[in-house]
Amino acid sequence: MKLLLIINSLTADTSHLKESLDAGLTSAVFGLEVSLLFQGEGVLYLAPETDINQQSLKDLAIYGIENIYVDEQALSQHQLTATHLAISAMPLDNQAMGTLLTAQDTVLHF
Repeated sequence: MKLLLIINSLTADTSHLKESLDAGLTSAVFGLEVSLLFQGEGVLYLAPETDINQQSLKDLAIYGIENIYVDEQALSQHQLTATHLAISAMPLDNQAMGTLLTAQDTVLHF
């Protein structure tokens, strides 16, 4: 079963990100194929200067979460580039995001 977590907002205390990652990690432990998509202000979690625990993002691969995507339009709006993010993420245009969404069994928004 494929699960996509969409993270599209930013909170000052990072609890929003922690809840998203916890849902993903728990799902991955139970054998779901988990992907993450950062959109809107959510892309700011990936900025290297963001004051969050970057290690929790880097540990995703340990749990088998390797499909990490980022909305390229949101990157541009926040003056970021995929090569300067805290973790490796594949930029997607609107068409590729649509394809990603249709390939999922379940989509959760955070």
